Amino acid sequence: MSEILKDYKDALQFWNSAYAARDEKSDRYDQLTPESNADVLAASKKLASIIRENLKDQKKVLDYGCGEGWAGMLLCQAGCRDVTCAEMAENAVALVKAVQKKLQIGDALHPLVIDENWLSTLPDASFDGIVCSNVLDVIPGNVCEQILAQFARILQKEGKLVIGLNYHAELKDVPEKNIAIRHGNCLYISGTLRLVSRSDEEWTDIFSHCFSVEALHHFGWNNEQTERRRCFILRPKC
Repeated sequence: MSEILKDYKDALQFWNSAYAARDEKSDRYDQLTPESNADVLAASKKLASIIRENLKDQKKVLDYGCGEGWAGMLLCQAGCRDVTCAEMAENAVALVKAVQKKLQIGDALHPLVIDENWLSTLPDASFDGIVCSNVLDVIPGNVCEQILAQFARILQKEGKLVIGLNYHAELKDVPEKNIAIRHGNCLYISGTLRLVSRSDEEWTDIFSHCFSVEALHHFGWNNEQTERRRCFILRPKC
């Protein structure tokens, strides 16, 4: 098995296990009602607002690497009538379905377990909106670029792509905490790839192969004082 494939599989196993630990009956989910707004599940209210404002008017949206599905659900609540929440972690999709039921989102939301080849099976121009948050900078770089190329193919010419990213970090080895840096910008914790750290300029250059940058927003998690995380709004290049 190549190092890239191993990193990819290890990361998937890590996130699948992480979502298994998020019990739908925990306080965070158990208090949800049909009147709840899905953005209460978002780690960043600002990011939730950016996603809603940019994609609420789109007719068919893909939430790729959806996690618990909060972005797709808030778009359904904002009026989108066809949202696919796609995720490779089976436990995440099980959680999406449970939360979907609690919020009574209905059949506008389509939770789907996918594999790494799923994007390539979709027809061209399948969606007029795509959101992908906390995904592209936690996977190997060449896999990220393959996903972006598929996004460019399946997104309609006038569509929007919203990308959420972690902050650009100066990385260093911390052996006692099982933190290792490989390839200069890849952070591994206990042997699992957890972050590929790139600057705004580096991400802009990567995106420029297929997309134009319409806007760049900075935000923080709800408990963070500084807004260092990034949200890019992209349009396909004609």
